[in-house]
Amino acid sequence: MSIRTSASAFFSAIILVLTYGVQAQNFEHKEQPILAGTSTGTAQWELEERKEQPLASWGFWSDLNKTPNGTVFSITPDNINPGDLIIAGSFDSIGDTAFERIAEYGRYPLSATAFGTGVQNGVVYSTISYRTELFAGGTFTMAGNSTARCIAMWDGTGWHPLGTDSNEGVDSTVLAMALIGDSLYVGGNFTHAGGLLVNHIAIWNLDSNRWEAIVDNGVVGVDGGVAALLVSDDESNILYVGGGFLHAGSTTASKIAYLDSGHW
Repeated sequence: MSIRTSASAFFSAIILVLTYGVQAQNFEHKEQPILAGTSTGTAQWELEERKEQPLASWGFWSDLNKTPNGTVFSITPDNINPGDLIIAGSFDSIGDTAFERIAEYGRYPLSATAFGTGVQNGVVYSTISYRTELFAGGTFTMAGNSTARCIAMWDGTGWHPLGTDSNEGVDSTVLAMALIGDSLYVGGNFTHAGGLLVNHIAIWNLDSNRWEAIVDNGVVGVDGGVAALLVSDDESNILYVGGGFLHAGSTTASKIAYLDSGHW
């Protein structure tokens, strides 16, 4: 057999493989759904078992129907009403109904419920529920009919500031919150909480209803903004902190650190 004949047979085999490979590829993905989110603000991913769907494609997007007219910055589970969601952001209505920056989404049946008159003069970036209470943090200056500097609590009937008079709230944006026991950890761009120097991260003590600073080796807080907080899912109660800082307490920690029993 000549070299030319061998080469011809070789390339013919490649063409056959590519041809049938492309056909097989088309057939393989023929039943794959086209997945897309909605353009109206909020959607949910419905889990559904479908044998014809490929792995890692376990459901489909569906519109929540009643959608906010502004950005949603936070979605958290509602511990008070399991199965419901707390959404918050910059919106002031959902569908045709007024909702000031925060609402509860009931999924079954689909509904939206207000928390009083919501919050005003700013946006909500973070929410978290604890027992029968809901905490919201952001840039706002009013919650319900109360003055509230960037953070407030809903107790089921009304909004309340965290602290009193000049020792209320924080002096700049709240971006993240997390719970460990009776301590609500709050992170953001602020430097003072309740008049106390805290440097971007603070504790609201749920038992004593007062602000506390995190001081490690004589250094207060971290030296840059805090944008994310996460508590470990085991029993160690380690708090992971992310943001724009370079030091946490006296410890060099660029952008991310963890707090364990009060030490960075």
